Amino acid sequence: MKKFCIVGSSGHVKKKIIPAVQKINGKIDGIVSRSLKSYKKFKIYNSLETAFSSLCKDTIFIVCSPPDYHFSQSIKIMQKNYNLFIEKPITTNSNDLKNLIEQTVKNNLYFVEGFMYKYSQFYIDFYKIWSKKKDLISKLTIHFIIPDIPNNTFRSLKNNYPT
Repeated sequence: MKKFCIVGSSGHVKKKIIPAVQKINGKIDGIVSRSLKSYKKFKIYNSLETAFSSLCKDTIFIVCSPPDYHFSQSIKIMQKNYNLFIEKPITTNSNDLKNLIEQTVKNNLYFVEGFMYKYSQFYIDFYKIWSKKKDLISKLTIHFIIPDIPNNTFRSLKNNYPT
């Protein structure tokens, strides 16, 4: 059974991440959160350092904090030799991404970008079509639409994203 520690305690964690881990029969060994004081089902750690001292080395971390914190938290986790999943985006700048890749090579680790959209019906339908027709497709052009930023979330607060 895979063991996980979740970093962050947002609604996304409660609605998507915890159910996804449970669906694969994973065990949640803890949640790192300064704002969440208790969660009856799971052990709460108030810092990464506290989690590191309590968790076994085969624990996989899932970073679900606001994107501004992804790099600083992920590099700490990897420096302690843990593998991890990072909710998108992995980082907010390319140099941080390069540093994470260097850390994976140095410590023989892995990280994976989490794409919860893969659970949407749109993605499931697209993937079925793609799987059947991919050998016939020579070019795929995609136009991305950036939605409005929702109010009262980390996305609407001042952040360190590049402009």
